[in-house]
Amino acid sequence: MKCSICGSAATTALPAPHPTQSITSDGSITPTPLHKMSCNACGAVSHVQPLDAGSVRAFYARNYDLGFASTSFDVLRGKAYAELIQRFAGDLRPNDVLEVGCGAGIVLDTLSQAWPHARMTGLEAAQKLAIGPAAPNVAILNCYLEDYNAQPGSFDFVFAINVVEHSAAPQPFLARIAELLKPNGLAVFVFPSERPNIELLFLDHIHTFTRRAFSVLAARAGFDVTESGNLDDAIGDFQYFILAHTNTRLATQAKCAVGAENFDALTHKRIDYLTAWQRLDNALLWRLTLETPLFAFGAGEAAALLRAFAPQTWARISRLLVDEPKGARHLGKQISTLAEAGELSVAALLLATHPRSHAELANRLANTGAHMIVWSDLIAC
Repeated sequence: MKCSICGSAATTALPAPHPTQSITSDGSITPTPLHKMSCNACGAVSHVQPLDAGSVRAFYARNYDLGFASTSFDVLRGKAYAELIQRFAGDLRPNDVLEVGCGAGIVLDTLSQAWPHARMTGLEAAQKLAIGPAAPNVAILNCYLEDYNAQPGSFDFVFAINVVEHSAAPQPFLARIAELLKPNGLAVFVFPSERPNIELLFLDHIHTFTRRAFSVLAARAGFDVTESGNLDDAIGDFQYFILAHTNTRLATQAKCAVGAENFDALTHKRIDYLTAWQRLDNALLWRLTLETPLFAFGAGEAAALLRAFAPQTWARISRLLVDEPKGARHLGKQISTLAEAGELSVAALLLATHPRSHAELANRLANTGAHMIVWSDLIAC
C-alpha cells in the first residue's frame, strides 16, 4: 500500500468502523466498508484501494442533497465562511471570483453583497444543489472543475471550502486551479483537519491532508503557501491554506521533498479513534434500558453516522427530536420537535449530535426529565 500523495510505502491500514457498510457525506449508506490507510511519512489518509474518477462522480449523482434544504445553522455557517474568505483575501479586491464546490451558493450570495463589483462563478458537481442564488452577479454551473472550459488566468480569486478532500486526484485539481488563477491572484482552501474527527468517517472524503501533505501537493501544482492554520472550534475541525503562484521553478522543486518527519503518533490516534467508532454500537446498547422508549435528539450529520455505524442502537430509536424540522435529514425515522414529543420523563434520550455538544445539550435538555444517554466519553471530541 503506497501513499497516493507522497508515494511512501510506510503506510498503516486503519480499522473499518463497520464491517459491511459506510456512509457518504450526505448521509447515504453504501454497502462498502471504509478501508483507509494512514501514511507515516507525510501523514495523509487515503483509501487502500484508490477510487477512480467515475466512482467518485457517482457519489454526487442526482440524489446527493447535502445542504439542499438549508437550516438556520447552514446559513450562519455560510456567512461565517464568507467572513473568513473576505479576511483571507486581505487587501485584494477581486473582480473575477470562482468558488469550486459552491453547494447551493450561500457563501457566494453573501460575498456578492461585500463585493458587488465582482463577477462570481460557482461550480457545483451535485445537480440537485446547483440551483443558484438570486444575486445578479453570481452564476452557478452544474459542472466539475476538470470539465470547466474557462480560459487560463480567468480569475483573480479562487476558493474551495470542504471540496479538495473529495477529489480522487488532488494534484491535478490544484494544478487546474493554478491554471485558472491570474499571475497575482490568490487561492484559498478550507478542508478537514489532520487530527482525527468525524470527517475521517466518510467514504467520499477520499483524502485527509496534513499540512505537510498539502504543501507537497501545492508545490507540485506551482503554488507557494502564503498562510495556513487551523480554524477555531466554532467553525469545526478544519484547516485552511492560502496559496499564490510560485515565483520560481527552483522554489517549487525545493518544496516537493517530503522530509524526514514521520507521523506514527498521528496514525495511532486515528486507529484509536476509528476503533472507538467500531465499538460504539455495543457500548451504547449497554447503556440502554430495554423497557424504556428511546428517542434521539438530532437529525443531522452525527445522527447519520450513528445510523451507519451503530445500527443496532439506531434500530431501537422510535423518533428523532429536533429544534428545526426544516433541513432534518431523511433517516427513516419520524421527526418531531421537542414540543410535539410530549412527556419524556419515562423515556431515554440519546444525544445524536456531535460529541463536542453533548455537555451543553444535556444541560439544556435536563428539564425534560428524560434519561440522558451521551457518548462523548466514548468518542474523543
